[in-house]
Amino acid sequence: MNSVINTIYINEVVAEYHAMQDVDDKLTLSETMGKENLDTFYKNIQDKINWLKENHENIKDSEVVDKQHEIIDLEKVFNTMKQRTNNKLDSIRFTLKEPIYKDVNQYIKNYSEENGYDYVLGNLGNGNIMYGNNIYDITLEVIDGINVAYNKKRME
Repeated sequence: MNSVINTIYINEVVAEYHAMQDVDDKLTLSETMGKENLDTFYKNIQDKINWLKENHENIKDSEVVDKQHEIIDLEKVFNTMKQRTNNKLDSIRFTLKEPIYKDVNQYIKNYSEENGYDYVLGNLGNGNIMYGNNIYDITLEVIDGINVAYNKKRME
């Protein structure tokens, strides 16, 4: 009994999957909004630093110290905001991408069963498959098929 073995480049499928492209667009928007909020807050800190530099000579030493402490406190708040923004983006990224990988895996399983493949070896480009003859590469067929299925689902 001969087994039918094929290979697939998973990273290519995921990158070309329209659902992943939609998720990437959403992530780009979220990242842009987060960056704009951080940039606005940071600009406020820079404005205070510049004001202090320009007015240092004209204000009391105690006021200078107060302004320096205010700036230090704002920088701490900024760092906390930056960390929270990054954590939130990581969470959004995971939440949006996890179903994509499940969809890809399920589609490959269904596709493989429908086409009578005994094995489909996924190549992630990190050495887990050192060689596969290109005649057994089904990456493009899977990309086309999964995108057709996704676009049909979006139309419903």
